[in-house]
Amino acid sequence: MSQQITRSTLANKTRLKVLSARQELLDDLFDQARSKLSGVPKDKGKYETICKGLILEGLYALNEDKVEVKARKADYDIVKKATESAKKEYKENMKKDVRVSIDEKDPLPEDS
Repeated sequence: MSQQITRSTLANKTRLKVLSARQELLDDLFDQARSKLSGVPKDKGKYETICKGLILEGLYALNEDKVEVKARKADYDIVKKATESAKKEYKENMKKDVRVSIDEKDPLPEDS
């Protein structure tokens, strides 16, 4: 009986070490992604392309006639351009109009 308890305890300790190592790797990956993402808005062309893709993805997923987009105040100009481009592509692909507006009353936090 004590051997089973010892094996079980050892297995649990090993499992905890593996989980801890996995969590450390995930934390490191998230930190790397966060640091890379913070530089994306500096390249306006690339950022607009990313915004357009995200807006399009939302339009396809929601499949609604009217959609509201939230953005940071600093990104309103880029998001407006991306929105127009996304609406045009959505209409070409889905053969239906969609109204997309930007929620300027409640912007996203500037550090997001």
